[in-house]
Amino acid sequence: MMNKLKYFILITSMLALTACSSLRGGKYEYTGVQNITVNVKTPEGYDVLLGVNRMDEKCLFYYEGGLELKQGINHVSVKPGQLNYLVFVISKDSLLKGKFTIEEGTVLKAVNGQKYEFDINYADSMYDIRMYKKSGKRRKQMKVVHHSQLKICKSK
Repeated sequence: MMNKLKYFILITSMLALTACSSLRGGKYEYTGVQNITVNVKTPEGYDVLLGVNRMDEKCLFYYEGGLELKQGINHVSVKPGQLNYLVFVISKDSLLKGKFTIEEGTVLKAVNGQKYEFDINYADSMYDIRMYKKSGKRRKQMKVVHHSQLKICKSK
């Protein structure tokens, strides 16, 4: 009986610690210059989230937080000179169909003073995520690069 009580206390404590740690690392809050604009266009009822992860030279991720993106224009700041893995999540909860989720990530090492723009579109069961480097009003499309395409990550 005493072993069951100890086991219960251990499990309860672990769950409580896990819940607290996930709350602590939740919202992304880097307050530098806004160097990213994210344009979101999805049907009503869909949620779009952005997860920001710092990457090191060993291709290890360090979750920095997440943001809920609204329809239209969103401004985000990422630290220049730091290798980031940005993950966009498009999701919808439905009583009849359950939860629908699409995730797409890209690596970005922001250059100081450079602006970037992302277009996130979802319609008719198809999604499109495009990344651009901005120069004034001009946009030059960049390749969306998954972390597994990087040389440092291929050796893993």
